[in-house]
Amino acid sequence: MLNRKSKAFTLIELLVVIAIISLLVGILLPALKNARQLARLTQSQSNLKNVAASLETYRSDHKGIIPYMVPANMVPATWSFAGKDCNVWWQSGLGGFYDFPARTRPLNTYIDSSVVFDSALTAANRQTREFPVLRSPGDVGSAQRTFPLLNRTITSYDDVGTSYHYNGRWYEDLPSASSTQWSRYSLRLSQAFGKLVESSGVNTSRFVLLHDQTADIVSNDPSRRNWTGEFGDRNRSVMSFLDGHVDYLNVVPGMSEGPGYTFKFPRIVQIPGWIRPDTN
Repeated sequence: MLNRKSKAFTLIELLVVIAIISLLVGILLPALKNARQLARLTQSQSNLKNVAASLETYRSDHKGIIPYMVPANMVPATWSFAGKDCNVWWQSGLGGFYDFPARTRPLNTYIDSSVVFDSALTAANRQTREFPVLRSPGDVGSAQRTFPLLNRTITSYDDVGTSYHYNGRWYEDLPSASSTQWSRYSLRLSQAFGKLVESSGVNTSRFVLLHDQTADIVSNDPSRRNWTGEFGDRNRSVMSFLDGHVDYLNVVPGMSEGPGYTFKFPRIVQIPGWIRPDTN
């Protein structure tokens, strides 16, 4: 019989192995994290591309009108176009004006043609219809009740029915209009937003239609602070444009436009139903 001696690792050898493993982990973990974030970003861009395609089909069927719901108090909300029912908080929160049921959101049947809605929104059927394409993988909190701060106990998707929001800065000249102009304009808001054509002076490849919450938070922050976006990058947002393309761009804090995008109409644009204050 052969006498075989077992050879154990020495302490130094073990320490070397541990050091090598630690080094490899330190190299691989950031790469894996970056790959995961890139996959999430790609998914979000794909989601928004699909929503933008549905929106273009809607416009084609409705003579260029963009789906937009105006609440009873005439102050628009950025989530009225599509999505599932709002969280029950909105039934009374902020007067209940922004509790848009999924069955009333005009783009929903274009996003999912098979969806069937109940005739009325009840406690039993609230948020029973899901629209996964409207959920961003980077959506970790809602800023809709605590703007601009995120409420991380609920996502934007579960709060107001969608992770993606309409550009809400295009009508910001409104406060300087008279009450008569405000009323006329608001009543025709859904039509006005849809009447954009290239001849009106709007650059369709720069004008933002939809975006994730980051664009809203960064561009509307009066303190012009930097914010970490949904995918870990500072001030960057996934946005879709009037011409249908989707991009991931840096947003300039506190500003309505920046390289590659704008949230506002050129001042020469005339909106049906409203005379701009600077043209009186």
